[in-house]
Amino acid sequence: MKTPKKENISAANQIHDMMLTWDRVDKILYSEFESFPRNSDPKEVAYKVTLVDRLYTCNLKVDFRLVVNHIISLNSDSAL
Repeated sequence: MKTPKKENISAANQIHDMMLTWDRVDKILYSEFESFPRNSDPKEVAYKVTLVDRLYTCNLKVDFRLVVNHIISLNSDSAL
């Protein structure tokens, strides 16, 4: 078995740290989506879209209103 190189150990540590951060982000999002479960209220949907975009650093390059309107058009509240 080969001995891991320092840069490999460093990369593994960075990935581990990112996974911990993603776990925290997932918990925040889950909590907020539970607090605002409706997908028919434009303000609630816009809030959730913004949260996902910012917390996952998606940097969506679209008009958020288009995303919000699309989500609302799915009429997903009846499935919740």
